[in-house]
Amino acid sequence: MNARTLLTRHAVATVGITLTFFLGVSFAAATFSIRRQAGLGEDTRLQTASRMLAERYLACPHSGAASSDAVSGAPAGTRLSILDTQGMTIADSDFVATTIARRSADGAVRTAAESGTGIATTYRMESGQRERIACVAVRASGTVVAYTLAGSPVKMIWNIASETVRRL
Repeated sequence: MNARTLLTRHAVATVGITLTFFLGVSFAAATFSIRRQAGLGEDTRLQTASRMLAERYLACPHSGAASSDAVSGAPAGTRLSILDTQGMTIADSDFVATTIARRSADGAVRTAAESGTGIATTYRMESGQRERIACVAVRASGTVVAYTLAGSPVKMIWNIASETVRRL
């Protein structure tokens, strides 16, 4: 083999390796971006569900409905909860309220207590999984009377992102 052939093969190999690296980095960046967008979309969905739950909860006394009626009919993959101001569960769409530990230490609840809304990821003992949670402080006459939470399994964000990547 002459020097020219070796140089051509080396150049082709270098271009191939560079292209493979570039495509790999591009794919990783696209996947990260899609996962981030899926996470933002899921956060928005959970915040909306929590706000709607707050409205339903405030309407319960006027309609004669129980607090547990407000969490019924939760969308698939969404867990709805209502907490009192001490962090004890009043109603939950997936579990019996009395079996759930106090949640006042959850990041989303603490943030909502300070600023009105909060989003956090936490491990829930009763479900045995990590959940992404949006929490809203429910106010009546300017006073916090409860907290509403909407949550979904953390794996749901990865499911949304992987489905998008698969379709691409």
